[in-house]
Amino acid sequence: MLLLWPVTSVLAASDIPIPSKRPAVDNTEAETSVEQSESPAPEGEAPAAIPKIDERVLLECEQHMRALGIQFTRQEPIQGENGCGVAAPYEITAVADTVAIRPAAIIACETAIALAGWVKAAAQPYAEKLPGKPALAGLQNASGYVCRGRNNNPKAKLSEHALGRAIDISAFLFEDGSKITVEPRQRTGRPQEAYQKAVRFAACLHFTTVLGPYSDANHRDHLHLDIAERRGGYRLCDFPDLPDPDESNE
Repeated sequence: MLLLWPVTSVLAASDIPIPSKRPAVDNTEAETSVEQSESPAPEGEAPAAIPKIDERVLLECEQHMRALGIQFTRQEPIQGENGCGVAAPYEITAVADTVAIRPAAIIACETAIALAGWVKAAAQPYAEKLPGKPALAGLQNASGYVCRGRNNNPKAKLSEHALGRAIDISAFLFEDGSKITVEPRQRTGRPQEAYQKAVRFAACLHFTTVLGPYSDANHRDHLHLDIAERRGGYRLCDFPDLPDPDESNE
């Protein structure tokens, strides 16, 4: 079920809160499962009716997307089985005016706002610190909306992907033709490592769940970003202990 948050004025990217109206979940589940759950999702149920969305709220949300330079097209409601679906899905082709989403992502408005805020605050300006200062040209989208359980487990609880509230990024693309793929990077001493770590940490201020390399085997090649709501505003920014190098020059 998708419920949009009320907005009253167009804000700067850094001022836009991360909205979410899903029921809160227990923090301990997030801490111990890393996007997994032992509770099975119902299988074979008929699709639930898509709730009606206040068009006025949607139009205000779209104003925020335009203010952030998001290029979007509203799609027909998605109604899937077992609780999957998005009442107001949007096809997102670019954020921050010039940063393409390749391929285009189908996500909810709130997810697009979080993505654009992160790009404008971190992924774009941090690229200027890379050798040659290449402009960020695009994000490689590994997954937007897809009806599935967490970690592709059909018996797990629904992933935020199944509600249009998550996106996976597998690479950062630059105007000079170079790219930084998301992969395990630890103490390589390379600028690519610094960039990947910097944008991943920054994502925690825009999304409530951030998973990636070293979180678990399912996230070794992408950043999972979602806007799940948890009790007390808890955020799952998973940065486990990384392996130490065999040798050190320090």
